[in-house]
Amino acid sequence: MTRVEGKSVVIHRSAEDVWSFMIDIANMPKWEDSHAEWKQTSAGPIDLGTTFQSSVRFLGLEVKTDLWITEFEPNRKFAVEAMNGVGKGTKISYLLAPVEGNKTKLSRVTEVHLHGLAKLLQPIQAPLTRWTGGMEADNVKRIVESEH
Repeated sequence: MTRVEGKSVVIHRSAEDVWSFMIDIANMPKWEDSHAEWKQTSAGPIDLGTTFQSSVRFLGLEVKTDLWITEFEPNRKFAVEAMNGVGKGTKISYLLAPVEGNKTKLSRVTEVHLHGLAKLLQPIQAPLTRWTGGMEADNVKRIVESEH
């Protein structure tokens, strides 16, 4: 397991605004790093235990990953964990913290678990994960600040 703390950004919006944007499954392709198609696979509102499936094309193949929400603290934190595939057990946590002046600090922490041939990516995994986490944080900042 490799733990990677990504870049944090300060967003000029409240934690409630950032949370509402990020937790809306329709917005995930706008900010999430793989631009995957997302669908909720469990019934009810998004909460602890909610399951999703992401689908992305990679090298001409469709790769589907099942995920579930393992931590859910409204306006503060949510975490998703992969339930299958080469990244099974990988957990991504998004942390929101209020900052003075009605701003929000957004951070991402990833615990990477690679299986099979994907273990060959271990040497580049931390820098790649740090980069994609920073890209996601920047995307959320850009979109939330421009839309609200």
